[in-house]
Amino acid sequence: ILKSKTPKPFFRFPMGEPEKLPAALDAMTGLASEEGAPFRIRYVTKEQFDLIETACPGKFHFEPTRNYWDYVYETEKLKNLSGRKYHGKKNHINKFLRDYPDWSFEPITDDNVEECFQMGLKWRVLNDCDELYEKRIEMCVALNSLRLLKELHLTGGLLRVNGQVVAYTIGEKVNDDTFVVHIEKALTDVSLLHKHMAQLREEDVSFVLDDFGSFSSNLDRLKENPFMSIKLDRKMVWNYFKSPDSILPHIIAACHEMNLTVVAEGIENSHMAETLRMLGCDYFQGYYYSRPVLAAEFLENYC
Repeated sequence: ILKSKTPKPFFRFPMGEPEKLPAALDAMTGLASEEGAPFRIRYVTKEQFDLIETACPGKFHFEPTRNYWDYVYETEKLKNLSGRKYHGKKNHINKFLRDYPDWSFEPITDDNVEECFQMGLKWRVLNDCDELYEKRIEMCVALNSLRLLKELHLTGGLLRVNGQVVAYTIGEKVNDDTFVVHIEKALTDVSLLHKHMAQLREEDVSFVLDDFGSFSSNLDRLKENPFMSIKLDRKMVWNYFKSPDSILPHIIAACHEMNLTVVAEGIENSHMAETLRMLGCDYFQGYYYSRPVLAAEFLENYC
């Protein structure tokens, strides 16, 4: 018997001999009752429900969940993308071809699978997977599938832009005319964003990387985009004062070596301000200076 550990627990269809199914269902419903949770079995096929109905007539009902259904596409229709039904997909592909003329495709092999793995790690950070349970589990499966590609008899392909892996997909051949896609991951508009930022920099527009040190704002973004300043995340600043270490001073020094100015968030007293000034921070933000004010009040008092 398999049971999830999600906030809304559910069971999978029990494995074993069919004649033992009634006893397994009794054990599962009893466990759900003890935990005060509704009894649910997810990912049940029509054939499995028929077995349940035979074992316990009329006791359970089958409810289709369209969000978990798989899409089936015909190869020729996907290749040509003709007709109104595929109009959106065709526009999406054409936009990609315009924005990324140097794209390339290649099968996933022993030589490039590690690049896919590293791209997956970047996708995990950009999508806050460590903060969200379902995304964390999804990404764990995706990364392990790359590591066990041969053992699971999977195959796949990747896309490159500017020589960097920006997307990959993994699946398996079911029979002579059907291929199942299990995993698709892509970085969205990364290179295009960099291109537009570089163009705006030529027009003297400046960019600041906010919340540096949080999950969504990290060294990868700092290296890949033309920022002129960073704002240290408030939690990073507060953690330094709770337990001082060498990490924050080294980050500030490294930013200065890259000609970046450093803004510290979350300053609440003169001790914090003076300490960070000694460490090399250039600007400060926090309640020690002012609470948030309306734009009109700011312009009247400070401009």
